[in-house]
Amino acid sequence: SAIDPVSVSWLTHSLSNVEGKFRVEWLLTAGSAAANGSFRVGWGDQSGAATSFQLAPGQDVRVYSDLDLPQSDAASPFQRAIWIELTVGQSVVRFQRELEAVKDVVLGQELNLPIGEDYILAPPARAGGAGRRPASSATARFEEDAEFLYGVVSLSGVELPRMDESAVARTTLRVDGRAGERTESVGAVEMVEIYTAGESSQGFTPNLHPASFGEGDDRTLSSSGIVSAYERLGDTEHRISFRVPKKYIFTGAEQERVGIALEVYLVSADPEDPFPIGRAFFMHSPTFVMDGDAVRGFSWGNSQALSTLILDSEREPTSWTVRIY
Repeated sequence: SAIDPVSVSWLTHSLSNVEGKFRVEWLLTAGSAAANGSFRVGWGDQSGAATSFQLAPGQDVRVYSDLDLPQSDAASPFQRAIWIELTVGQSVVRFQRELEAVKDVVLGQELNLPIGEDYILAPPARAGGAGRRPASSATARFEEDAEFLYGVVSLSGVELPRMDESAVARTTLRVDGRAGERTESVGAVEMVEIYTAGESSQGFTPNLHPASFGEGDDRTLSSSGIVSAYERLGDTEHRISFRVPKKYIFTGAEQERVGIALEVYLVSADPEDPFPIGRAFFMHSPTFVMDGDAVRGFSWGNSQALSTLILDSEREPTSWTVRIY
């Protein structure tokens, strides 16, 4: 991003454990000539005061702004436009990005899963779209014991065909159990696919990638250790559950927080598109649609694209994970 003779580089992409305020940083760089001007920062309906800068030829300077999260107890993800506006001489240019915030989750907490189609195909916040994600009839929660991390997805008002042996759902799970602060340890977290079959079968999980639980983990893990189950509770009431061995997630001591992303795709009657986006539910997704195409703010396998699960059932969730793209 540039306005001659100054360029703007966004330095902040992902923040975890955010409460109250968060800091966003940029790099202003002068070209071959000196530059004098001012910048102003804003996001959503917040706008800061103008701050002056002076740059020698080729000089760069880090600038930052401390922003306030909305005072809201709502746990649903929300998206806002965030921008830095440069004024140099008579030129005024605003450089915009998307900001997605997702509240951290604790064990036992019922988490609403927005409809995937509405999430993926929402226009960007800067075009008047996105905003707070609408609720759906699907929820998920995570539990643990000494050996396993469990996921339970509850569906209400949803019709599912009776599939005794074929898969009724495709669940994609990403879990980053690496030690250390995730946002300071960028890496790949490959997708774990879980196909949950009807009531007469156990379903299956395809072979696991070595980076299924975080880049640098070169263990060969058996997918048979991941088990799922389906329960039909009524004509339109369903439950899908799965469990993952904790020894798969952690290579050493268990961490207090793990990165996580969950998507659930329900089977359709169309053999050409058995698990369509129109029957999917997402925990979150840093995306928006532009000119009819979904734009990904982060690669699906990027650890910075994950939300945060706190492995504690007693704590009240107050922190957020913030992404800028």
